[in-house]
Amino acid sequence: MAFNERTEELALRAAKGDQAALNELLGAIQGDVLRHAGRFLPCRQDAEEACQDALLQVARNIHRFEGRSRFSTWL
Repeated sequence: MAFNERTEELALRAAKGDQAALNELLGAIQGDVLRHAGRFLPCRQDAEEACQDALLQVARNIHRFEGRSRFSTWL
């Protein structure tokens, strides 16, 4: 997954507790996460479920993102 600078900025803001940035971040990465899951899980429903699980984990753990690596690496 290759995210742009806006995604990196949103991730840093979300990690600092900015809820609006987190919501925007989740929306911005959802398509990429779903495509990535679809490469491993050919059943669309399984890929969608894995995507939801991944986004939930991002929302729960974004406070651990310190910005020392790219957000895509952390994800």
